[in-house]
Amino acid sequence: STNCQALVKFASRTYISAMKTLSLLITALGLTDADTVKAPCEEMNTDLAGNDIEAVLNVASWHDCSDLCDQSRECTFWTWVDENYTKNPGIFKKCFLKNGDSGRVKTDGLI
Repeated sequence: STNCQALVKFASRTYISAMKTLSLLITALGLTDADTVKAPCEEMNTDLAGNDIEAVLNVASWHDCSDLCDQSRECTFWTWVDENYTKNPGIFKKCFLKNGDSGRVKTDGLI
């Protein structure tokens, strides 16, 4: 989502930034990965094909999928399957944890 925002914590202060300016903010503040807090950022009807590190069944929402990614040291991106996915209805509510965002493909029902 182009309006998606991320929260970044640094020196006990929280900054809010649009995702497209997040990297500039991180550089300007001299942050390390440990200082950043990932915000759930959905990309509606988008698959990040490949880079899977784990697949988790029965994840209730894309918010929960994002939380699972936050809890994984290796996860940097995720794809969640909603009820509008028609290619394989057997994988509704499946969360794919990923270590990269290459392979971006427009696909109905994937977030």
